[in-house]
Amino acid sequence: VLGVLGDFNSRNTSWGYTHRDHRGQIVEAFLEEETLLLLNNNQPTRHKASNGNFSAINLTITYINYTTLFD
Repeated sequence: VLGVLGDFNSRNTSWGYTHRDHRGQIVEAFLEEETLLLLNNNQPTRHKASNGNFSAINLTITYINYTTLFD
C-alpha cells in the first residue's frame, strides 16, 4: 500500500482549518504514532455547491518511506 485517500470528516490546522475538532485530533495522533505523512497542502479538497463553501476534509496519507518515490 502506497497511500490512503479518504473523506475523514475531521478538522485540523495541519490540513487547512483554523481550528481542530475531536476527530482531527484523533487523526493527527494516529499519523504521528504510525509515522505516516499527510500529503495535503492546506488547499481545499471539497467544494459544497449548495453554499459555496470550501473545505479540506479529504486527506491523502502515505508512509514516510514511500515519499522518496516522488523525488
